[in-house]
Amino acid sequence: MSCGLADLIATCEGGRNQRVAGAFAELSGQKTLGMLEEEMLKGQKLQGELTSNEVQAVLRAKGWELDFPLFTTVNRIIHGQLPVEFITQYQRISEVEAVEPSSDAVESAIEDAFTALKV
Repeated sequence: MSCGLADLIATCEGGRNQRVAGAFAELSGQKTLGMLEEEMLKGQKLQGELTSNEVQAVLRAKGWELDFPLFTTVNRIIHGQLPVEFITQYQRISEVEAVEPSSDAVESAIEDAFTALKV
């Protein structure tokens, strides 16, 4: 059991997903996760992006995106469709329609949400 706890602590405090996500946030999405993965991990792979994509595919297929706003927000941040700062405003995802993230409706809703947040 102590090994599992040690793994959990290492993952949360300094695992590769945490390190790369931290760099992604610091750079405000100026580099993709793929670019950071290549630069920082020297051949190791991230699991977070793949997992997020798989979860999002299920949420989209079931029509549950608005029911799970944190997952939806994280996935959109990963893919550059929302700025990193939006992570603290994930409850506002209901203002961003559950449609394909590249649509004009989503872009408009994001702009409106940021105007309201004064970000």
